[in-house]
Amino acid sequence: MVTRYILDFVPIHNTFDLGFKRLDKDSLMATFQQSSKQSFGAVGPHNKRIWGFKLRGDGVLRENPLNEPLIYTAWDSSFEPRDTRIYTFDSDTDSSHPFVKTYFVTNGNIKTPCNIPKESEGRWSCRLFGNNRKRKDLNPMPIVELEGKNEKKSDGFTNEEVVGTLKTVRVHAPMLLVAIEEKKKDRFVGGVKYLIMDGGQYFLRRRRNCVIS
Repeated sequence: MVTRYILDFVPIHNTFDLGFKRLDKDSLMATFQQSSKQSFGAVGPHNKRIWGFKLRGDGVLRENPLNEPLIYTAWDSSFEPRDTRIYTFDSDTDSSHPFVKTYFVTNGNIKTPCNIPKESEGRWSCRLFGNNRKRKDLNPMPIVELEGKNEKKSDGFTNEEVVGTLKTVRVHAPMLLVAIEEKKKDRFVGGVKYLIMDGGQYFLRRRRNCVIS
C-alpha cells in the first residue's frame, strides 16, 4: 500500500508531503491528508528533514517551501494557475540512504482562488481529469481532487495577505500502483527525481560528478 506521496506546484515548487488516510472501495479514490504534526521542511511520519530536491535535469533545488502555506502572486486575478505534479515515494528512510527515489504519478493544470470565497468561508476545491481521447464521457470521473482553505494572515502590523492551506488530496489509487510497478519517471526537466535528506549534501560535495540516478 502506498503510504506517502508528494505534490509539487511548479514552477514555484510549493511542495506538500501527504500521508494516506483511507481508500474508497467503490470509487477507488485514495485520500491523503497533511498531518497537523508535520513540520515545515520535513517529510514522512518521523519528520525527517529534507535538504533539497534532485531534479530531472542537472539542478538541485534548495529554496522550496515544503509543507508551507500557498502564497498568492496573481494580484490582478481572482484565480492563480498552477501546474500540479504528483509523485510517490517510500517513507521508510534512514541516515545511511540520504537519497529517496520518487515515482511519477500524474500532472495537470489547476486554478486556485486567490481570495477568500464568502459562500464557502474560504474553502475551495479543484479537480484533474484524465486524457482519454478514445471516448468522451458525459460525466467524467476525476483522477485527482484537491481541497484547501484560504484565510487572511497578518504580518503583525497593518498588512494582511491571503494564504492557502492544502487540506486533502484524493488520487485514483490504481495510478499510484502503476507508478511504482512501472517505476515511472517524470520527463519534465523540472520534475523531482529524488528527495535529498539531511546528510545528502555532504555526499554531493565529496563527489563533484556524483550520479545518483
